[in-house]
Amino acid sequence: MNSARFIHAALLFYAASAFAQTPRLWNGLRQGPHAVGFKFERQFDHARPYQNEREEQGRLIKNRGRPMQMFIWYPAETSKSAKPLRYEEYLYLNDTDSEPWQWRAEHKQAVLENYAQELEAFGGNLQPLLATETAAVKDAQAARGKFPLVIFGAGSGTGGHVYSVLCEYLASHGYIAIAHTALGLQKGERWPFDARGLETQMRDLNFILNYAYRLPHVDADKLALASWSVGGVAQALLQMQNTDVDALLSLDAATGYEYGRDLMKASPWFDYKKMRVPYLHMHGELPPRYNVPKNFEFYDSLAVAEAYLLSFKKLLHADFTASYGAAQHTLIKTERSAEAIASYEIVCQYALNFLNAYLKGDKSARGFIRQTPASLGLSEVLSDVKMKLRE
Repeated sequence: MNSARFIHAALLFYAASAFAQTPRLWNGLRQGPHAVGFKFERQFDHARPYQNEREEQGRLIKNRGRPMQMFIWYPAETSKSAKPLRYEEYLYLNDTDSEPWQWRAEHKQAVLENYAQELEAFGGNLQPLLATETAAVKDAQAARGKFPLVIFGAGSGTGGHVYSVLCEYLASHGYIAIAHTALGLQKGERWPFDARGLETQMRDLNFILNYAYRLPHVDADKLALASWSVGGVAQALLQMQNTDVDALLSLDAATGYEYGRDLMKASPWFDYKKMRVPYLHMHGELPPRYNVPKNFEFYDSLAVAEAYLLSFKKLLHADFTASYGAAQHTLIKTERSAEAIASYEIVCQYALNFLNAYLKGDKSARGFIRQTPASLGLSEVLSDVKMKLRE
């Protein structure tokens, strides 16, 4: 496929509305009517001890409960004097050992080592990434009103920063988006791909949901769950358990893979008949780095919910995140970066329109997601859009 034609198709899709002052990692995304505020909240789930009572040196640990590291993006008032956060601040906020915003050198290094695989592409030259300005302003004044809530699920070992570009983008368009740091069952352990791991993720999500409902600007009647990779399994199960969920957004989540299907079916909460909310699954067609078989039984089995299945021609699994995708392709140019960036922006546009359609009742957004790639001028970007419509 001609790369220039591909990029031109994507540019035509959003160029007319591109916002001149958007942050670097946003590339051509259009900012919404709001500025982007950011709040970090660490709370402890004391019903689930995360570490031993004492440190190795014998000192008593004050908070043994499981730390819930919540990254909260929200619509904010515009301020000309506001100073945006740097990307490194997102990264360091994943550290559970230091006080937020007060990182010592050894804590910073520990974080970078923990996300070494994610940062590998930078070849040790992390300064361009760490110094990159984001769209978010710490503790910015919140915009007036109440806004729909989108809770993002955790992958295996992902940080709260992994969705940053999409969360910033949604906040600018009138959503409160919350992501969190993925942790193992206990400190120092890796997250297990089994029933224990799923239960932990579901309890994490419920803890976050309870916290989020207390936020003054959250519209508790409008709730969506969104996730990448394995986090999509826990979110699908949570929707089957919780009738308050209004929509399910999959950024190439495990609901489109064989291993995700098997994990989900092993859960006592699994029941396709209880999957009754709109579902959007987006995935890429490029050959994966690892052989992880796909499976669309989840989509195929939905008998009540409206559902959409989108196939992106030029995306890998990792490209559906900001940390592995947008950040790397923006700052490290490869032969496929331009196509990956253009495709990711279309992913964000679809995510926004899906949420606008089903959380805000926006008829034009619903009309958009029901169009064919050809009618949108996106035949070079999307190979297929399947739909299950109920009206």
